[in-house]
Amino acid sequence: DALTLINLFYEAGYDVRPIDLTKEEISKDARFLIINNPVYDFLGAEAEDESMNEIAKVDTFLDYFGTLIVFADPEKTESLTNLNEFLEEWGIKFQHNTTLKDTAHAISTDGLSLVANYTSDNLAASLYKDIAELSTMPKTIVRNAMPIELLYDQRSFTGTTRDTSVVLKTYDTADLIENGETIGTGEYNLMTLTRETRIIDNEYYYSYVIACGSTGFATNSYLMSNTYANSDILYSAMRSMGKEKVPADLEFKVLETFELDITTAEANQWTIAVTVTLPVILGVCGVVIWIRRKHA
Repeated sequence: DALTLINLFYEAGYDVRPIDLTKEEISKDARFLIINNPVYDFLGAEAEDESMNEIAKVDTFLDYFGTLIVFADPEKTESLTNLNEFLEEWGIKFQHNTTLKDTAHAISTDGLSLVANYTSDNLAASLYKDIAELSTMPKTIVRNAMPIELLYDQRSFTGTTRDTSVVLKTYDTADLIENGETIGTGEYNLMTLTRETRIIDNEYYYSYVIACGSTGFATNSYLMSNTYANSDILYSAMRSMGKEKVPADLEFKVLETFELDITTAEANQWTIAVTVTLPVILGVCGVVIWIRRKHA
């Protein structure tokens, strides 16, 4: 299934490669960082060497206006302490060890392959703007999903603002299951989007974090099918968030100037020189020509 996700980016024109963040730096040319089904936590401040701090490298990547996409498994995220704390800074909190089930809005008899409900949020809705214009919107499927809680709507930091929004959610008939028992029923967030905005020299620059409480969203069954819109949402993210935008930090320099930096006295001297010298030169030339003609 990971190969299907990789091929999707290849088909969109991206160069895709795995990276070991404990040993490598993320290229400044990278536009997307995908964390798919993490099993072990990421090294943070406890790393013996700062060059092995994976969380710091992810943070730096986002500082360069990148996009992070996380597909997480409900049964594996609780132990990912550093990654969870990092995502919470972006307003994202997974509800670990729970599963969403909706027999009324699912394509499977077990009710776990959820038909996602689209939102009208202006920010998140941009990810399915194209399919929203169709007479009938195709279904997006999210299987074996846990809810995502958004910790804030907007939060401001020094020089930056972060806004959160819901990309996909369940219908209000969804049940929240924990340890085999229903602990709640209603609408739950399946996929979220956080955007960080910075203004540099009166220009807007953005970083994004997309979180999905399911690894099933990016499986072969849904990405390769023309029936579902899972791949369309990812393609839309690639188009809208993969554009490279580098803040310009250029000093203004005059390339050509016609100004004269002279005093009034110097200007008068130049005026006299031009007024007197030119007639004298013309007069001398006239005399020379007359003499040559006379003695020709």
